Amino acid sequence: MMTWTRWMIGHPRLVIVAWVALAAGLLGLAQGVGNRAANNFGLPNTDSQHAVDLLQSRFPAQAGDADQIVFHARHGTLTDATARAVITPVLAHIAQLPHVTGVVSPYQQGANAISTDPTVGFATVEFDKRASEVPRAAIDSVIHAAESARSATLEVELGGQAIQQAQQSSVGFATAVGLVAAIVVLLITFGSLLAMGLPIVTALLGLGAGIGLIGLGSHLVDMVDFSTELALMIGLGVGIDYALFVVTRFREAYRRNGGDVRGAVEVAMNTAGRAILFAGTTVIIAMLGMFALGVSLLYGAAIAASLGVLLVLAASLTLLPALLMITGNRVGRVRVRRGRADKAGRLGFWPRWSASSSAGRR
Repeated sequence: MMTWTRWMIGHPRLVIVAWVALAAGLLGLAQGVGNRAANNFGLPNTDSQHAVDLLQSRFPAQAGDADQIVFHARHGTLTDATARAVITPVLAHIAQLPHVTGVVSPYQQGANAISTDPTVGFATVEFDKRASEVPRAAIDSVIHAAESARSATLEVELGGQAIQQAQQSSVGFATAVGLVAAIVVLLITFGSLLAMGLPIVTALLGLGAGIGLIGLGSHLVDMVDFSTELALMIGLGVGIDYALFVVTRFREAYRRNGGDVRGAVEVAMNTAGRAILFAGTTVIIAMLGMFALGVSLLYGAAIAASLGVLLVLAASLTLLPALLMITGNRVGRVRVRRGRADKAGRLGFWPRWSASSSAGRR
């Protein structure tokens, strides 16, 4: 552990550049190939699974997923000759695309796919395979063909599992709120923008590399569409926690040794670093324990969460010591307000609460 730490703090700029390049490279590759979300999973020995298997064996053309193309006439109605002249050829073209077994037009008799207005209607695109098995290129072809009908008078939107698979996932609102909350709490705790930024930067670079690796891994292992969000939430939490632990121990060691940055980093990694290594390994094992449930839906989620924790743990053990070597003097010199007494000699709320809690456990 100490040999590895001494190498990291001996080459801090190289370590930082390597992490930035790793995160940017993995995210770039994942963005290029796209995420492959698999939302179709089997549940062995259930009636619903028997029905799916029977459909696939007897009626394979109808066993694939069906997605929708929604049309909205901004002016006029969908039944106007002008709208028909645009929509009908587009749907005929989509019906001839690879992996498309058929298209149910909103104008087809008995489709009941046009609103009573009638300004809104939808067409159903039937694929020959389940969403997770349809090639990305085939889905993109359907999307591009449908979007070619868009105009100032006609709005076109698509939905369904196959269409959703082709769309790039983004950081969810809940994750963004959690990040902002973490920044506020760390700023209050440390009282320094720089000290607050170290755990955030460490967690974000680790998560960036992890999300990129998850995106690439989704082409090798079936991962449900919420796998990335799960990895983000768990990885952000443990990443900030691990980095916070190390930075706090570093500041304590820095004050005790008289301002020796290298010595304080070594102490922090030899104590807090070992603790987070054990904690992170435990979390990864716990996540992989979902394989024991025998539910294939959770396998990809377990792998994604494990990769997220693994990368933020690696960042906390390698990137964070390098960052501390460069910013250590400024981080260590920030004075922390402890439980000081006021002019009347009374302690504040938190010192009194801590003292009473300690006394109650005795």
